Amino acid sequence: MLRSSLLLLFCQAEFLFVGATFLIYSGAGRSGSFNLFDQAFLGFCVVTGFAQVWSIFNGLCPSSNYFLLCSTIILAGMKWRRFVDLLSLGVRVTRIRSALVLVPIGVAAAINSLTSGFCYDNALYHFLSVRWMAEYGSVPGLANLHGRLGFNSSLVALAGILSVPFGINIGREFVNGATTVLVAGILSQGFRFEDWRALNVSRNLYAFGLLAFVLMLVLSPCLSSPQPDVASAAVASASAWYFLMIVRFFNDDVHFGTNQWLLCVFASVATFEIKLSYFGFAASTILVALVVAARRRMPFRQVCLRLLFVLVLVIPWICCGYITSGCPVFPSDFGRVNFDWAVPRQLATFERDAVFAWARAPGLAPKEVLGNWKWLSPWIVRILSDTWAVKPLLLGMVGFLLFLGRLVMQPPLQVERRWLVLLVPSAVGLLFWFLTAPDPRFAQAVLWVFALNILLLPFQATNRARGLGILATFALAILASINAVVGSARLIKEKKRIPNIVQSQNELFARRTDSGLTVWTPKNAYEPGDSQLISTPSDRFNSRLELRGSSLHDGFRIRTPGG
Repeated sequence: MLRSSLLLLFCQAEFLFVGATFLIYSGAGRSGSFNLFDQAFLGFCVVTGFAQVWSIFNGLCPSSNYFLLCSTIILAGMKWRRFVDLLSLGVRVTRIRSALVLVPIGVAAAINSLTSGFCYDNALYHFLSVRWMAEYGSVPGLANLHGRLGFNSSLVALAGILSVPFGINIGREFVNGATTVLVAGILSQGFRFEDWRALNVSRNLYAFGLLAFVLMLVLSPCLSSPQPDVASAAVASASAWYFLMIVRFFNDDVHFGTNQWLLCVFASVATFEIKLSYFGFAASTILVALVVAARRRMPFRQVCLRLLFVLVLVIPWICCGYITSGCPVFPSDFGRVNFDWAVPRQLATFERDAVFAWARAPGLAPKEVLGNWKWLSPWIVRILSDTWAVKPLLLGMVGFLLFLGRLVMQPPLQVERRWLVLLVPSAVGLLFWFLTAPDPRFAQAVLWVFALNILLLPFQATNRARGLGILATFALAILASINAVVGSARLIKEKKRIPNIVQSQNELFARRTDSGLTVWTPKNAYEPGDSQLISTPSDRFNSRLELRGSSLHDGFRIRTPGG
């Protein structure tokens, strides 16, 4: 466990180091103080963006992280006084007592990162995606080989850069743990123990509610893999927290509001870059944040400067999408450019429909599911047995009952308008999720944040509902305790190793395309694993697939009939 803990600490230190340097040279650090976790989160975003830029030109192994760290050391050294001052200020504004909750969470993450790296879709494409990214970077037309390799998750690039210098297995194993521990640190700063029963009851309750959710992620069986559901849900929680800060506390301190606005927008962008199913949630968060900035008269120049930073992060992600599939948001063909390596529209549609149909009715063909509502009744039954949906449902019911109790104790109850604003991103996110791919694991954070906002409803008319605050906290504590007990029992039983290598590999056999390219497909299973780079599920094999050049760096394309 010591090695695991040190690896997680290394990741946090790198994020903090890069984030502090970014604040110095971007000028954002002059607009107010950032605590250590906020600085580290900015570093997380910069490291991810840098990894995507590097992947455009080459594989992330063996030197990308060395280059990033050496460059950061040089830049920080050039302004070392400012660097030290920024970190010192970060230490002063960081609530150390609150950060102590990271000790048990960090220990749990370190242990869980050592458990078996098996999780849904890992052997199908997650392991393979990281290996391609680490060895070759963003490969033109990679989605032509295996459609899911075109799912442009920034987590793949982050896992790739964290593979340096420790190896690909370590990068895949610790990327989710590093992300969730960082977010737990961010949320810990929401606690104000001295004001738990006074004016900050809703703030403390929101932080505790989000931290209880992150604890579920830390104890998830998928933490020790590059499965993007965990990281996207964690970063979405950070986005929700920063959104609360700008909606409720922007006017308390102009510099504080400006900083939280930057962090909120960065977190929202990072969320949908990791997993596209959060696009509705993230886009609505950014739009409402822009409206808040306009209404609070945030200086136009500062808004534009911060949006420029965001654009710098988004452009590499879009470029990676165009490189791997010819589409910026594959499997959607929106914005498709007709490069010679671009995935044919019918194949993009096939991958999109496969995802949408699976989320509605696993195991059924898309033509049996899409275009009708017959899937709805079985879907409801399945949802009510899924813990990622049941827990938020129970939480929302508790919030509604507390609201009724508040109404009885002090009628009439006028709901504060800012609560309605808080509800917008999660409500839009739920609608987007339901209309696209309505499986709970594609919107874990959205479901939880929506329920948590319902739980906050009784506290929106006044901040003095102490008794209800205790009840709400008790309900969250029960859920967190159940998760801790169940998760800890699993951790005790499971074998732990570093790296947590895949224990078995499905048997593959070689098939040749018309051009003579050898493609490996599984013999008696669906998942190809990652023992062979040029591999794909049997039903995704395309005989017209060919290399664009003499090496894998040149990528793949589908030869047109008669071409």
